[in-house]
Amino acid sequence: MWVKIQKATDNEGDTTIIVPSELNEQWLHKTHVQYGERSIPITVKVDVNLVYNQENNYENPQMIHFSSALIEKLDLIDKITYQISEDNETISLGPIVGFLLGDQQYYYHDRYLQELTISMENYAKIGGLFMAFNHFSVDWDQRVVHGLFYDFELKKWSYGRMPIPMVIYRRGFTYGNRFVERLQQLKGMFLFNEIRFNKWQMYNLLQDHTSFQTYLPETVRYVNADSIKQMIDKYKKIILKPADLSRGRGIIVLEKIKEKIKVRDYRSVVPYFIEENNLQSLLEGENLFKNDYIIQQYINLARISDALWDIRIVMQKDPEHQWRCSGIECRVAGRNRVITNISNGGRALTLKQALLESFEKEIDPEITELEVIRISEQFCKLMDQTGYKFAEFGLDLAIDEEMNFWFIEANVRPTFNGFKTLDMEIYKKICENPVFFASSVAGFKRM
Repeated sequence: MWVKIQKATDNEGDTTIIVPSELNEQWLHKTHVQYGERSIPITVKVDVNLVYNQENNYENPQMIHFSSALIEKLDLIDKITYQISEDNETISLGPIVGFLLGDQQYYYHDRYLQELTISMENYAKIGGLFMAFNHFSVDWDQRVVHGLFYDFELKKWSYGRMPIPMVIYRRGFTYGNRFVERLQQLKGMFLFNEIRFNKWQMYNLLQDHTSFQTYLPETVRYVNADSIKQMIDKYKKIILKPADLSRGRGIIVLEKIKEKIKVRDYRSVVPYFIEENNLQSLLEGENLFKNDYIIQQYINLARISDALWDIRIVMQKDPEHQWRCSGIECRVAGRNRVITNISNGGRALTLKQALLESFEKEIDPEITELEVIRISEQFCKLMDQTGYKFAEFGLDLAIDEEMNFWFIEANVRPTFNGFKTLDMEIYKKICENPVFFASSVAGFKRM
């Protein structure tokens, strides 16, 4: 049922719901209304003048009156349209979904919420309260969120005071886990992306599964110059990656050529050479001793016109809680670059285009796509086995010159800007899929 809440005109002093007579028998014995974390005792009364709208929908919802006291105790946003779900004693308004943003977004602006705005394009199929907030905006004493909610009629995010939502997508990771732990203590809380594994943690998780080991480049943790020397003596070419950074930041490629080491990093397009015995000075200059780095064997990735490329797969859970591939894009590195990120000068291609330009007819694009999806689904199921709640991954896979598959990394907060140029409709669906999944977790389906 679709409903719109109006404040009762007779200034009821108690927490009362006033309904048309046709709903009296159905709701007479309801004792509580659920709204986000709030569960408030109620009394149901009848107003024979209220029109019952049996064929209600988003555009023509059933009107219901709430007393002023009930609206106040719920911290209800009464200007939007909700769905109703019921159990034996409780009426639930929803869906109520929160997007937990990072510290840098303490000042909200459209440019930060553009992706979320796109995700609201089909809001009329789900309704409810969608809010954007950060951990600073939660008042634990009052148990409220001061944040922005999406107003579909105005097509904008508006400021409001709201209850803590029970379904939250974590979109920021710049703050500590104490706040997350406090959220997890709430009974019935569904917090997605409650943890983000760094590259070293992810490697150790995956290498414990024999079925996935074949896709993992040998990886060791940076301890000192000797750990690098051992790997470069073994593979001649290695790659150093910060365990906690994304978007290719901090990456360094080292290649041993006779008694010298060729150095190329994420910032430059021109490599330089150092003497092997100067490796220690390089590491000190790059502050590797102060950062958590991993060392991997270098994979000779397939190339397009001498440019590296890899595959970004967006995996998301659907409303039936099954992992689905929402999109695949290939990212070709910029000229003389060691990373493929679009933000670092890369460009996007479809998988078929990349395979044809790289291998011509040596590899079947359809069979390759099926294998890419199979590996991605396998990864997601392994992540589910950790016991943590995940609903979205951006996987980076690669194909080497011998057409072997390799796992590069996975992000719980992926970017997928390449789809804006490849297929805007796919981009929009990727943006909105988390909304429909979160709504289903909250107990409300797309109508």
